[in-house]
Amino acid sequence: MQGTAYSADVFSRVMDFFLAPLHEEFDRSFEEWNQPPLGLPHFIIYADDIILFADSEVSLQRKLQAVVDSLAPLGLEVNPEKSKVMTCPDGSSPGVWLRGRAEPVAVEDSLVFLGVPLMHRLAKSSQGDVTGLVPAIFGMRPSRLLRT
Repeated sequence: MQGTAYSADVFSRVMDFFLAPLHEEFDRSFEEWNQPPLGLPHFIIYADDIILFADSEVSLQRKLQAVVDSLAPLGLEVNPEKSKVMTCPDGSSPGVWLRGRAEPVAVEDSLVFLGVPLMHRLAKSSQGDVTGLVPAIFGMRPSRLLRT
């Protein structure tokens, strides 16, 4: 089916099937994740792109390694040259490594996923300041967080 109009959809469905157990594992391991104000999925898959969401360096490293370990039996691996990590809300750069690599994954201030620029933004609420991941409204250099 490679090269057909359906190939990206079929690949996404296969990825969903094989990575679905990770949603449940992540829900158990990161219980605070589904609580307000976060409410984000642990990851999103589209064709051969995966974006992971985490609230700390440690969480992102654990989630990344779990995805890598789940893809390995399928003969798939994360492409380090096309992988990016977004800076933390405080502007610091997380150190996240792919197993067997001497350098951490490249860090960017913002990312573009499926044509949507993403960045951190501080918002005021009745509960105080909340930092959230929001679509940027200006153009950014296209990049992907994870690409298999």
